Amino acid sequence: MVSVDVNAVVDQAHRVNTLKFAKDNDQVAIWDAYKFEEVPSGGKGDTRLKSLGEVFDALRPLLSGDPVDVPNILKENRISESPQGELGLGLGEAKGALSAAELGNMTKADIAARYPESVIPRRREDPIPSDVLNSPLAKAAGSREAAVKAFARKLTEFAKEHTDKPAFQSGLRWYSEFAPRLRKVFGKDAPIMAELLAGTSPNTNPRDNYQMAEEALEMFKAGKFEAQIAKFEEGIRKVEDGTWEKWIAKEISGGNVKRAPETPSTATFLNHWVDKFRLKPRKANGKLFGISSDAVLKILARRWLENTPGLKTQNFVQNLLGTGHGATVDLWADRTMRRVGYAGSKERWRILPKNATGVSDADFLFAQDAFNLAAKELGMRASSLQGGLWFAEKQLWADQGWSRLDLGDFRKEIRGTELRQAAGAKVPEQIDLLSIEPRPKK
Repeated sequence: MVSVDVNAVVDQAHRVNTLKFAKDNDQVAIWDAYKFEEVPSGGKGDTRLKSLGEVFDALRPLLSGDPVDVPNILKENRISESPQGELGLGLGEAKGALSAAELGNMTKADIAARYPESVIPRRREDPIPSDVLNSPLAKAAGSREAAVKAFARKLTEFAKEHTDKPAFQSGLRWYSEFAPRLRKVFGKDAPIMAELLAGTSPNTNPRDNYQMAEEALEMFKAGKFEAQIAKFEEGIRKVEDGTWEKWIAKEISGGNVKRAPETPSTATFLNHWVDKFRLKPRKANGKLFGISSDAVLKILARRWLENTPGLKTQNFVQNLLGTGHGATVDLWADRTMRRVGYAGSKERWRILPKNATGVSDADFLFAQDAFNLAAKELGMRASSLQGGLWFAEKQLWADQGWSRLDLGDFRKEIRGTELRQAAGAKVPEQIDLLSIEPRPKK
């Protein structure tokens, strides 16, 4: 028998987050290398994350100081039968898809043999950009304009192949069906709900995504976050009037900021301000909104959308509200573009989910142009085409055994909200905990 220990060296600035993770993982203690002492974490020692896949899933947020959602990691790594699509369209199940736990216990050679089309990185966690603009298809076209046309033709062909399939047809309708229902159900709060859906979407399935957004909105409307928002606005005012520099300098000199940068920025100040005063909103059960907690705070303070640099976010919010119809080039649209640009020209072209990066602005704008042209040729909106191909690509990955099938898209969830409203219930049943008083401060 061989035993392998995986140790993570985390910055002292993330001490509180690390201790929380250790407790959630049922660890007895962590080791403080600075003080050279063991720090009890409150666990019993029956470590919950055991496989390499589970551990690797926890490492990235832990090292960056972000909350680690242990239950979700266990859920995502659970080895079980692949679920059918949530729409009940009789689309079948993923065949041979491996969980992160299974992949985590495989060598690179095993993965290469299992997935002969996948790019195998030098190191397990190395990021690999999609780099659509430098794909063989784009280069062969000779110019950007010609490349857009080449990709548009491929997208059109892919759409026509799936025209009669239920998943594609459902995807075509999802923005056009969801947007009016969002406006009707949430009224004047529809814009903030759309932002919350976009802000809590990273690394979250549609069902949990919707539930988090709705819970945040309900608690906000109930006045649960007034104190946090007011204190956050105080920090914003310090940025606006310039007094933040003196304040953060005092914090650094007092040793309250661990390993502070030589030249602090407004971002440094705001991050420390939020952490110092514990301003990140929490759910009714006392837990943070995962990796999206910072975004939730800024959204509720109405300071998020205008300051979000990502092109995807702005576009997605417009799609959800029905105010814009450009294609949202998300993870799945990017996978389609990568496949179209590389498959058939490169032996190994598919980027494993663990190595995928965010879509670059250049690739985003290029993909939007290709989707726009393809949609024009098909006589539909680019957002509709993106929705249709979103499901078609998911189905393709499931059929190939690359991913498990999930065809959720908020329509089922908003129907639940509609039914609760009709019954006179304002708070979703699954989060009906708002009457519980906050725990007193220690």
